[in-house]
Amino acid sequence: YIFTTDCAENSFADGFRYSVVNLNLDSGKGDVYIKNQLLLQNGTEGITVTKHANGVDFWLVTHEEGNNNYFIYLITSLGIASPLIQPIGPNALGYLSYVRFSGDGYSMVGSFALPANLFHFDNTNGQLFDMVNLQVLCDSPEFSPDNSKLYSNCGGNQLLVYCLDSWDSVSINSSYLEYFFNLDNDAFGVLKCAPDGKIYIAALWGSYDSI
Repeated sequence: YIFTTDCAENSFADGFRYSVVNLNLDSGKGDVYIKNQLLLQNGTEGITVTKHANGVDFWLVTHEEGNNNYFIYLITSLGIASPLIQPIGPNALGYLSYVRFSGDGYSMVGSFALPANLFHFDNTNGQLFDMVNLQVLCDSPEFSPDNSKLYSNCGGNQLLVYCLDSWDSVSINSSYLEYFFNLDNDAFGVLKCAPDGKIYIAALWGSYDSI
């Protein structure tokens, strides 16, 4: 499966869609045989995926624009099931958003140009719970490889970090720290934890080709 979202700059006109690749087609070269099927018209840019508790299937999570509905899709060998819709947390006011699972799939963060929210996630039934309101969170949150910290960029060459060792609002928000870096690009862009256990940060502006 290949999942795509439209962007805030296009008012999300093309919606949230999926395509399917069959690697057995075209003499083993593979081909896209289902293209751009609509899943959600009024979504947001943020999507994230984690494994089901059974170790085979997957959960995909995104958010509807204009309300507090998370759309939670179960993906199995039979296809993509109708979404579980869970209203929780603040409304997403606009299409720009970030949602991200921790590496172990037990925690998730949602940020919608507002103070963000942390959740625990039940990968058996697809439910979010134990919500924590974060007092400060900017763009592109990402969990540390050991799932103990949450990072985010905060404009320019600034990163912020929360410690997640104790899952309560007071402990997490009081652990907040900011770090400033003297680098020769204008601003940090999206953060993403890679399979090698390092977090990579894209340069925000097109004139820089570095990470």
